Amino acid sequence: MAIIDIINAEMFQQVIDSMGGKLLINSLITNVEHLAQTTDTLSSDVSTTLASITLLVEYLNTAVERLAQKTDTLSSDASATISSSALLVENLIVTLNALALNMHYLLQGCIALIALLCVLTVLCIVRWCYAFSRELRGVQHLKTA
Repeated sequence: MAIIDIINAEMFQQVIDSMGGKLLINSLITNVEHLAQTTDTLSSDVSTTLASITLLVEYLNTAVERLAQKTDTLSSDASATISSSALLVENLIVTLNALALNMHYLLQGCIALIALLCVLTVLCIVRWCYAFSRELRGVQHLKTA
């Protein structure tokens, strides 16, 4: 079998040489080498592109995770702000109710003070009238005596 292969190879070489195939073979070899280099470059470019795409996907995943964290933080902050606002409004209502109650007591105190001043004024007027009437009686008593 090896002898047939050698004979076939020699005949094939003679046919190629007779047809000017040496130049064709050299050109074919050059083209195959160029194709191999291009394939290596393309393979390298594809590997680089895949690595770049993988890195891009990792960056996008990181960005999405950070965005999710920021969204969670923002949501938590918004919930805390709403809760704080509700508590603030509740405290404001309690404070206003206490202030209204204090104003009610203050108004009652003012009314009581005015009533007391009126009573004191009436008492002063009564006392003054009593003293004046005694003085008048004393003067009349002196006139009659």
